[in-house]
Amino acid sequence: MLCAMVIVGGGKPYYPLPLLLVLTVAGCEPVLARTRRSARALARTLAAAAAVSALATLPLLPAGALALPNAVDPDQGEQVGWPELTAATATAWHDLPPDRRAHAVLLTSNYGEAGALAHYGPALGLPTPYSGHMSLADWGPPPADATGPVLLVHPAGHPALEAPFTGCRTVARVDNGHGVDNLEQHAAVVLCDPAPRPWNDLWPQLRQY
Repeated sequence: MLCAMVIVGGGKPYYPLPLLLVLTVAGCEPVLARTRRSARALARTLAAAAAVSALATLPLLPAGALALPNAVDPDQGEQVGWPELTAATATAWHDLPPDRRAHAVLLTSNYGEAGALAHYGPALGLPTPYSGHMSLADWGPPPADATGPVLLVHPAGHPALEAPFTGCRTVARVDNGHGVDNLEQHAAVVLCDPAPRPWNDLWPQLRQY
């Protein structure tokens, strides 16, 4: 019932995980007792469970086959377009003059965007991205000497990240190339003036849940 409520309510699949772990432990003994005489049956059951879990949680399916998984868990489709997101961000980053780029900051709206840039970015010359989203904010703000322009990355139609900054202008839009309607499709890459206050002072305002 709890899992059904989470799915219907659009919650994250891992929300009921603590309770599911308790139920899993409780069911181990009777399951093992029934399958001790049939190691093959147990192996087949575990293999089937692993296959279903992999298809539901890992980026194994092609983009065109994500309609059903996305209806259950939108996170599956959020990884589509990460290389394109990073490429658009890298182009905007390298358009900055070298002297300004040396003190610039790369700031994202959510941890998915930060993860994409952290994974694909080094190969394209991008620095470590920062984000105030969820527990990623605990890694801290940019350094005090990051006094150059700020390059923001945020989902289309969600410009709240721009609010603390001035002189913001969109310099790129992301097309994931697959027509998948996720948060990063048509995401904005926005160039802003340097932070108006020291990062330590600004960071609480940028933290979001």
